[in-house]
Amino acid sequence: MSKQQSLSELKQKVDSTYELLDIEEKKENKKQLESEMRAEDFWEDKEHAKEVKKEHSRLKQLINTWEKLKQEVEELQELKEEAAEDQLQEEMQARVEELWKQYEELELELLLDEKFDQKNAIVSINSGSGGVEAQDWAEMLLRMLMRYCENQGWDTTLIERTEG
Repeated sequence: MSKQQSLSELKQKVDSTYELLDIEEKKENKKQLESEMRAEDFWEDKEHAKEVKKEHSRLKQLINTWEKLKQEVEELQELKEEAAEDQLQEEMQARVEELWKQYEELELELLLDEKFDQKNAIVSINSGSGGVEAQDWAEMLLRMLMRYCENQGWDTTLIERTEG
């Protein structure tokens, strides 16, 4: 895959996801929530107000993130047409790779956007039968999972641990 194909493919994917998400409709929803939040009696129902604020914040973050990505890809596309120098091409390719990574992370976030996906999880690791080897495997799995969560920026709490 050439550098230009990679960038054009990224632009196509970002544009189609942008349309699929219907960002324009989400902007309208955000405006409606903002007008609702400006109402004098907004804070009378605190639970409703909390939900509205949460939804507004979610929409704002989603819109800003996708618009920023779309704009950066479009700017890079324009630069690509003007760029001829090798060093500039290398810098652009590095930026394209960064934007691909960002797109893939955002795509994963879209997959985890259901009602309970933002909730906490309890993970239980049991070594079962197998003696010391099974116990070692459970230890490695725990360590790997804890490091993964740490790298993702997630908080972890070890609730219970039984030494073998």
